[in-house]
Amino acid sequence: MPDPDAVRGAGSGGRGRDARSFGYRSADVRARWTSALIALTGGIAAAAAALQAYGLAVVLPRAEQGLVEYRDLVRFDETLTTLYLGVIAANIAAAVAWLAWLSRSIDNVPTLGVGAPSVSPRAAIGWWFVPFANLVKPYQIVADLYRRVVRRPPAVATALLLGWWFAFLLPRFIGRLAETAFDAADDIRELRDALLLSISGDLLTVISAVLAIRLVLDVQRGEDTLAAVEIPPPGELSPSHPL
Repeated sequence: MPDPDAVRGAGSGGRGRDARSFGYRSADVRARWTSALIALTGGIAAAAAALQAYGLAVVLPRAEQGLVEYRDLVRFDETLTTLYLGVIAANIAAAVAWLAWLSRSIDNVPTLGVGAPSVSPRAAIGWWFVPFANLVKPYQIVADLYRRVVRRPPAVATALLLGWWFAFLLPRFIGRLAETAFDAADDIRELRDALLLSISGDLLTVISAVLAIRLVLDVQRGEDTLAAVEIPPPGELSPSHPL
């Protein structure tokens, strides 16, 4: 059974070498787990958005007409709370998997002949927890990794990276606004506004999940492709080398 952390090169004439012989350790398994957990997060967020859309279209109009009993409103709120607890739990699991995948991917960069990464694998994790700096630095780290190992037109890469980052950040701020709006809502109109805010945050979370999975798969495919080429040790690279 093949080792999931090894990629065997396929050089010219069928000659190749075990990628581990020059320090490459594929993050393929981590990428799969990360993608699955991000997809779970996006799926639960989509369910929460659908439930709130139902609340806007059905529950609130019926409540205005006095056709909804109090216990039905409580059940709606409890279901929504359960979904958001699921989003939080999935987010935590996805974050752990993401950081494990990211650190391994960055650790692989020097072995692939594409230069040195902007930060070390440990720093790639640490910067996510530095206040204020974590609004910019993690994006720069992922963008540097993506551009080194993924062969895409710069404009396409930038659009994907910026789309992912803004879709990742905005729900954090929108969620706080929605929570404040829910707490302050005194009538149906204010509750409707709070639901609209919350739905927009959930939809952005879904978009962020889709783009994040694309990023993970692109980087993993790019690294494995580079590792499949018979790369000489860094000291043997010459300006004429194709990489």
